[in-house]
Amino acid sequence: MDYLTDTLIFVISGVIIAGRICTGYQDSSPHFLTGIDYAWAVALWLLLLVVRVINIISFWPILARTGPGIDLPRAAATAWSGVRGFIGLILALMVSVDTDIQDEPYKLLCLFFMATTACLTIITQGGIFELVLWGLGLIKPALPETTVAQQGQQTPSLATATA
Repeated sequence: MDYLTDTLIFVISGVIIAGRICTGYQDSSPHFLTGIDYAWAVALWLLLLVVRVINIISFWPILARTGPGIDLPRAAATAWSGVRGFIGLILALMVSVDTDIQDEPYKLLCLFFMATTACLTIITQGGIFELVLWGLGLIKPALPETTVAQQGQQTPSLATATA
């Protein structure tokens, strides 16, 4: 159920954001997205990554001593993993439909910055997360041919088991 709601929020917000951006360009809106807005969006994403690292460092004593504990590689993986932006997208959508906020460019930028943050997190951080885990030594790459061959030798076949 969680996956379904996450997917719905991402699809709905994507459709709304795309519609708002296209409408802004067609209506010659007083504010449409420029290259500066895209640069600010990337800067915001980087700033949020830095804030996440600062949070992990700040809470390191608690994280290391509670539960199973956390070591440096796991802390680095946690800092890099990020969040997809589910709650942020919901809040940005709420801002975009709030009738008390009359500033349309503000609403558009709020949606745009949150959507860009979510996209950059999913594409960039999620795209190379396996490599980060491998580099930190948290996962070991399996050799498919060796694994399959070893399993075939260790597991009796169905034909010999039923015979």
